[in-house]
Amino acid sequence: MNNQEMNGFLNPLKNRPDLEPDQEFTMNLKRRLMLNEKNISSEKVRGRKNWGVIFSLCTAIVLFAILSASFLTKQTTNPEQASEHSPDVEIPKESFPIFNELISETPAYKQLYEKIVLITGMREESKVVISYLEAMKRKDLMELKKYVDESVVNEKSQSLFTFYESMNEKTIILRGIVPNMEENRFEILISFEDTKENPYLIQHSIFLNTEDEQKVKIEDGLLKSDDKKVETVKNEFELTNAERENYEWFKKDYDESNLKDLSPISVAKLYVQAKLDGDRETEYELYTSRSDHILWTKEEHLSFPATDSGTKEQILADFSGIEEGKFIQTSDIEGYVSFTNANGEMGCRMVKDENGVWKVGFMPTQ
Repeated sequence: MNNQEMNGFLNPLKNRPDLEPDQEFTMNLKRRLMLNEKNISSEKVRGRKNWGVIFSLCTAIVLFAILSASFLTKQTTNPEQASEHSPDVEIPKESFPIFNELISETPAYKQLYEKIVLITGMREESKVVISYLEAMKRKDLMELKKYVDESVVNEKSQSLFTFYESMNEKTIILRGIVPNMEENRFEILISFEDTKENPYLIQHSIFLNTEDEQKVKIEDGLLKSDDKKVETVKNEFELTNAERENYEWFKKDYDESNLKDLSPISVAKLYVQAKLDGDRETEYELYTSRSDHILWTKEEHLSFPATDSGTKEQILADFSGIEEGKFIQTSDIEGYVSFTNANGEMGCRMVKDENGVWKVGFMPTQ
């Protein structure tokens, strides 16, 4: 179809009123298009405004965090300056170490704890003894009030602090544990050296009360007399010829027939000699073999540190005067050697085995 034919075909359609666009429809369409364009523009504008607000908020938060950290750092690193402005604020002391730290840093504490547990079977109560000793050493009243009645702390704290202030905790040794079932408590006998130039051997009693399972109470007192310090002294201790002969024969095979003719005092002296010789096996073999009196096995005994026995000077100080002692029998199978030395009235507990031989009781010193 050429142009002339096409024009001829379209000419009749020109100026037809039914093909003219509806004016109202046209105006409505324009309004809708304009409104839609405005909405799109406003959405874009709002999007730009939201990102700006978020960015501003983030910046403010970061600045606040930096300023806060700076303020806190100044407060913690300059306690003296802070106290100048706030004189009523008490700067806390060094925190009291937890139990595991105490026994890991001080082997003597660990050994003392294990011995008390071994004999009493009370783990938590035994921990209290260690914490109590450290609190005394540190003069920590707040910690002490956990274990001792506040009235006792207020009344006796200063004198006890004086007693413990020179304690060399590395030299603490357990001397004995005396149970008192009627009063539900144990008397724990310890000794330690002080830290002065001329060291003294100090002995002390700690009473561990267990009547209330929820609260372990400790009472502290001097061991024998008002004399707090017992100076370590050299002592001329020696066995008689008969005692020495029986001692040497007994060490060969631990045949108790070599002890049968010896008095309880002589057997106690053999025990002292074994401790002085550092002969841990012979020392254990001189303990009673009565099953209801055994507190630990031979293997356990040999595993204990040699320092548990103390130095020779300490051993001699503990048993000084035993050769002049007197044996006092308290039952068919029990008794003790009573003797006096610079520590006061002392005792070495003895037990008669089933074969009639007197031997030393576990934790013998009283």
